[in-house]
Order: sequence, then structure tokens, then C-alpha cells
Amino acid sequence: MSSSQLPKDTFWIYQFIEKFSHFFIKIYFKNEDINIEDIKFNFKIKLEGFNGILFYIYKSDANKITFDLLNHPMDQMHTISDLVYSPKDNSSMNLDFFLIPFGRFKNDNQISLIITSADFQVKFKFYIWTPSLLFKNIKSIIKINNQYAELEPIYKGHNNFYQIENWFKANENSTIFQMINLLTEVDEYCGIDNIKNLISKSNALVFKKPKEHIKSLIDDLNELKNKAIDMSKEDIINSLKDVISFYSNEE
Repeated sequence: MSSSQLPKDTFWIYQFIEKFSHFFIKIYFKNEDINIEDIKFNFKIKLEGFNGILFYIYKSDANKITFDLLNHPMDQMHTISDLVYSPKDNSSMNLDFFLIPFGRFKNDNQISLIITSADFQVKFKFYIWTPSLLFKNIKSIIKINNQYAELEPIYKGHNNFYQIENWFKANENSTIFQMINLLTEVDEYCGIDNIKNLISKSNALVFKKPKEHIKSLIDDLNELKNKAIDMSKEDIINSLKDVISFYSNEE
């Protein structure tokens, strides 16, 4: 693994995901024989030793964001077919593709990536990012000077895969709601296809609970509703955050 000081200010999405652990995949498309306005490509990712949800996002053209999520309850291969990228011109034949994991990586994990296109040669580089953390001891507080760390593939026979070191932690499941709130800001910045469907899908995965848990959730919300008349706006918001955090983390 090597560290690369990438020009973060050139990433259109960086301002929204800086506080989330994430993967960054720089994809390069090349074809000298033909000039195609739309680049169609397929993305496959195989994960072992991870349980959770993966958001992926990329800017498919100057005015459109493609953003969706993958449910990953167990080791499996995900195939996302017929993705489309429309570059501004022939000089912008590379794509910033981001994966944001929510859940947990085991120490023994593997990630395999396959990116293909029928009309273009495809190469990519794979990076990881973890947010700044403050480490406290008796004498000092040290802040990490963050960089994107480039992962080198590990070769095993004819296949290659990447391994995530244990210092990289996926985001807590409860922070999915922070991501959903950010979606509305991103949507104002650059339109997202069917954002309501995406938010509904996120909520369904996080709140996939037995009926008795749903009943408890409704009871807690009704209790909050009855108390709200005597509460400040800040207290109501904090109480809602507490309810969301509790039920999104509950087994």
C-alpha cells in the first residue's frame, strides 16, 4: 500500500463525503479508433469478510449523478451492468467512482474489482480514505494529516484481490442517516435520479425489523409527539436523533 496526496479540491463529491470512510476508484477509459459520446461500462465487486451496505456514486455527466446502494449481508459478488459515463470531451476520459461502506470489515477480508467496457480499454487505481481522528493521551492531541492511500492488488493464482487493513473502519450503520441528509444537499448541487426511491430503499434496509420492534418504534415516536409541545426545537431534533440511532443499531 502506498500513500498518494491526490488533489482533493478537484473532486466534486469530496466536500460531501470527507467525514465518511470510503473507497475511491479512478477509472481510465481509452480507445484511439472510435469517438463515442457515451461510455458504457460494467462494474463488478466481490466482497468477503464484510457485512453491511455499500453506497456507490459517480458523476455520469456534467448535470447528472448516478447514486445507488448495494445490500451486502454475506460474502457475494455484485454486478452493476450498463453504467453510462458521458465525458465532456476526449481529454476527460477518466471517471471518479466512489464506494461508501456502512457496516463492519473482518480482519480477514478480500475485495475484488472487475471493470469492463465493450468499446474501451479500462484501467483503474484503487484508493481508501479514512476521516481525521483525534488521538488523546496525557500530553497531547494529534490530528492525522489525511491522505488517500493507494491499495496494491495481492496476486493469488490468476486472480487478484485487495485486502483492507484493520485500521480502516467502515462507517457505523447509524450514520447512514447522515448520508441520507447529505443527499438532499447533493441533489441541489447536481440532480440525482429518483432520489426518493433511493431514500426509501435506505430506510427499508436500516429499519428491517421484527414487528415487535416496529411497534416499539411507533410507541416511542408517539411519546415524543405528546411531549413535543413543551420541548424546544433543538430538544426535539436531538430526541429524534436518539430514536434513530437506537433503532438503527438494535439487533
